[in-house]
Amino acid sequence: MVLVAYDFVGTFLADGCCEERACTTRRGFTACLRRQKELGWAAVLFSDLDRADEDDILARTGLEGAFAASFARDSLDSEGLPALSLLPRRHAWTVFVSGMATGPKAAEKYGISSVRVPRHESGEDAFDFGLVEELLEALALDKFAEYAALHSLKESRPELHAREYADSGMWVRVTPERFAAQFY
Repeated sequence: MVLVAYDFVGTFLADGCCEERACTTRRGFTACLRRQKELGWAAVLFSDLDRADEDDILARTGLEGAFAASFARDSLDSEGLPALSLLPRRHAWTVFVSGMATGPKAAEKYGISSVRVPRHESGEDAFDFGLVEELLEALALDKFAEYAALHSLKESRPELHAREYADSGMWVRVTPERFAAQFY
């Protein structure tokens, strides 16, 4: 089974969402969660907010109950990174999706895959979370070759132990153990 851990504000919610009464998710995020549930995947949430603020925002966005578990501010490690060691290890594949610069660092530290999305700083945002869902599904279902061809991703550094692909909007590195991706 696949476990997808999401960072909260800046990833699928805009910065400042805590202070605003009107708070909506990033385009394509709700459909992404729905599709992952159809596939039998689990989703969890990491946040640097207090539990009460986190619960309030989830209620305002209609996402209460959408996550199998959530980890609030008290779930940061000694370096201030999300303590991804709290994730259950019974899953065949785990990935951390974050809009924060520290997201890939946390994933690497805890030995899991990562996807970094552009930071969601305001309500006006061109990024579509459907791109993340499409990538995760291709990797998890062993269809990355078709995905790379469809998106004209070129292998950029074949001499590495990892397979690395890039285009003008994304970068992906795949190793036998895990992968890392970044959307621009």
